[in-house]
Amino acid sequence: MASYLDMSPRQFRDFISMVTNPNSSSEYTDDQIRTMQRTYREQNSPFKNLFGFANNARKDLSDRNRESTIFGLASKPVGSTGTDAIKNTQFEPKNFIGNLLDPIARAVTLPSASYGGQVPSSDVMGEALNAAGFASLGGALSPTRKATAKTTKVDPKIKNNPEVQGMFTSPVFHYMNNNQMKGDSLIPYAGGPRFDRLGPHVGTKDAALSRYNVRFGELNQKDVDDQMERLQSEGGQTLPLLARTDKPLLKKDGSIMTELEARDYMQNWLDNNGFSKPEDFDAGMAAFRKDLTDKKYTNIPYINAIEDRGSVSHVMLTDRTAGDASVLRSRFADFADAYDPSIVAANKSKSAGILGFAVDENAQKLNKEDLDPLGYQNTKLRKRLTDTDVSLTDTGENKPRKPMSWEDMRGKVVIPFYGDRTSRGLILDAIDDVKFDTPVYTEGGIDFMRGPAAQADNSIWASNSNIITRLSKTADKAEKNFEGADIVGVTGSMAPNANDFATFTGDAMAEMVKGAKITKKGAKDFNELMLAVDKNFVGIRSPNLRTYLNNASPEVRKSFIRIAEASPFQKEGFPSSGQVRYAVTDPSQRELGAGMFGGGAARVDTKMPVLSNNPKGNVPAPKFPHSTYNTQITGDYLGSLPLVHQSKLFKDVYDAMGSVTKSGQKINEAHKTHAIKTKVPAQLMTNEIIDGILRDLLKQGK
Repeated sequence: MASYLDMSPRQFRDFISMVTNPNSSSEYTDDQIRTMQRTYREQNSPFKNLFGFANNARKDLSDRNRESTIFGLASKPVGSTGTDAIKNTQFEPKNFIGNLLDPIARAVTLPSASYGGQVPSSDVMGEALNAAGFASLGGALSPTRKATAKTTKVDPKIKNNPEVQGMFTSPVFHYMNNNQMKGDSLIPYAGGPRFDRLGPHVGTKDAALSRYNVRFGELNQKDVDDQMERLQSEGGQTLPLLARTDKPLLKKDGSIMTELEARDYMQNWLDNNGFSKPEDFDAGMAAFRKDLTDKKYTNIPYINAIEDRGSVSHVMLTDRTAGDASVLRSRFADFADAYDPSIVAANKSKSAGILGFAVDENAQKLNKEDLDPLGYQNTKLRKRLTDTDVSLTDTGENKPRKPMSWEDMRGKVVIPFYGDRTSRGLILDAIDDVKFDTPVYTEGGIDFMRGPAAQADNSIWASNSNIITRLSKTADKAEKNFEGADIVGVTGSMAPNANDFATFTGDAMAEMVKGAKITKKGAKDFNELMLAVDKNFVGIRSPNLRTYLNNASPEVRKSFIRIAEASPFQKEGFPSSGQVRYAVTDPSQRELGAGMFGGGAARVDTKMPVLSNNPKGNVPAPKFPHSTYNTQITGDYLGSLPLVHQSKLFKDVYDAMGSVTKSGQKINEAHKTHAIKTKVPAQLMTNEIIDGILRDLLKQGK
């Protein structure tokens, strides 16, 4: 039984999952499995020595037939009570340290140990309550506590309100999809299970990671490469927050509810107050939230049974009754106003937000959508996006675009080439007043099939190997199924932030940083967050920042750009991520919505192999490798078509999806985009499809 100690944490988790499976033929007893879990945890913990010290202390007492008393500070004979126990009490200073620190270490390591299968199910409840006790008494004794105290310290140079800051004492994390925020405020989730609609859920860092893993799986670099297009299009981020938890909703005995008990409490309230029918649900949830906040409850703590199982999570009641203080803040908030629902609650002085870039005072009267109708930036811009001055020079490398009609596509088979809207063959050397030290060369988007790679190798599209392999296999299969018909890849537009994956977007961002007057606080806070993403981050003010971003993985580059666009950092003088995305976008596609097809069309050559930056066997290398993507597919450029929505081009797949997901969530455009990208449909351009497209273009006046 000793060999299990040599396993990696992932191997051990899989091993425990196997031997505890009811259908397993394992010969281990339950007691043996529990012993293995506890022993592995202690031997592989950063607190290994502390656990050993505590175990030795317990063994010492057992050998002397004694047991701990007075919280481990002393001991008494086993089973003794009353006067007999008092007479025979012994002070145990040596054992006291172990008895004191052991539960703290277990509280700190519970989230990761539970996730790794190192906590027996019989121990989970007791340890979770132990962790909850330390969180409430000690301000959440977690590995992030030190950093939290450091980043939320009141800076005397900032006119913060210490009383407001002192209200938000619990450090938590929240993983959010892009639809869970309204401005700078976290809001109750509008779709999905009932329990999720009470308010945003927050918890441990591992719980947030678990929610990410539910969407994307546990990703290593290869996984990131394999899921590149999905990661490009689906947003989401983990927010480090501070929560106000001074009045939690608890059970009558003062203990924390399990997740099931919390759900039952909610359902019983709805039933008892006349909201049991499905059609009354929305009204019932609104009434339930109001009832809780009318009673001044701040949060519903519960023992999480799903994410970071066994840890304590919270439903934060952000939908507050009028006149009641808010319950969530960013750890980097200014803490100016307790009643401001914004998680950043920035100091609204006239000087805020103009540390690095001039602000258009007239623009500040406009809302976010007026400044940025297509969503180039997740937070509010300083001025209208279209007022951005972009300095571009055309290298003249691309062949001219060739106009063509959708009628030319009759009888052909179309497959989707989803891509970002970046330009190709342009030199970007300035954005507004920031002149670049080193100009940025763009090499992506729909014009790739007209550039040097197309002219030298007949390359028509570049992406990571798994995407190109999928497109190539789809083309081969479609050619057989449709008896030799031309297979045409037609480009489709992704969201503006898909540009973040390109190396040259990172290059432009690095150049903009040079011209930004970023505050010391902003630089320090940003560096802390980026070091959590990548321990090799060179620092926002490093002269090697551009080189770092150019060599970083697309996922790291995306994190850099998206953290920088957060409101707290925009207010600390960081350059606008939205302006950078806009600057590297092909000028003809700047006003284009997502899911629009036709900008580029090329016949796939199924007889030619794909090209790889890392050639093996018969796979050749491209003469013009792409700096972001490692693989290219070949064919012949046909032309540029009038733009149509994906619902018209891939009508069969689009219409077949219906209106509701398997979980009951209303299907939106993002769901349909993901389905088309994942299935890579081969759409025969029938008379019906062509006629539908032409009618749609006629309605648009095209």
